[in-house]
Amino acid sequence: MPKWIGNAVETVFKRFIHDVIVTEVDYIHPNLKKITFHGDFTDVSFRLTQAVAFRVDDVHYRNYTPAFFDGDQGLCTIYFYLHGNGPGSRFASRLQIGDKLKMIGPRGKSLYEPESKYHFFYGDETSIGVFNSLREIIHTRQQEYLGLLAFNEELPALPDKLDLMLDVVSTDSAEPYDNSVLYLDGLQGKLWDVWRKGTFYLTGNANAIKKVRKVLLTKGVAPDKIRAQAYWVEGKQGL
Repeated sequence: MPKWIGNAVETVFKRFIHDVIVTEVDYIHPNLKKITFHGDFTDVSFRLTQAVAFRVDDVHYRNYTPAFFDGDQGLCTIYFYLHGNGPGSRFASRLQIGDKLKMIGPRGKSLYEPESKYHFFYGDETSIGVFNSLREIIHTRQQEYLGLLAFNEELPALPDKLDLMLDVVSTDSAEPYDNSVLYLDGLQGKLWDVWRKGTFYLTGNANAIKKVRKVLLTKGVAPDKIRAQAYWVEGKQGL
């Protein structure tokens, strides 16, 4: 996107742009940065799992799913995964307390299905924000969740640090998402008898989502019970 188009976007969508300031920064892991923004969100209508966006440089915008959003308090918390290669990672790595910037949104659809008793999460390090936000509402409604995170070997302790009750499989192999398939295939039939009636949230890598969705369908999960949102794919500049 040329710089002049980026400028035009901000002009056209001015009423959806909010001035924010960084008020808290915390490194959960050297590659996972938790940042809280403060702004005037009193007129913002936010639905769970919607995204907000930032202009991360002259020509790129990136979407992020808040882990926490409170319009009354004017607070928005986002987990940024820093892999060091993309414009979004460079943007997030530089942010520090006191920085002022513009946040766009919220936008997009809500993935959450409030009528489901059972919720299953699948994703990777880019899915932390959406899983945190879903966990809170699931606990509030006294529902249940299970989940699986596909991480590289550097990140296995993250779910415990974030108080997420999720299992972890490694992506450090020639076929990084085969372990996810093996995990799902290995779950007992009695579990599927109950959980196939729930809602399944697949986020993160597009190729992993395709593989996991295929397994779920073979287990008898109805297509309309699967909610998918890809954040990145190999070979395409993303984060």
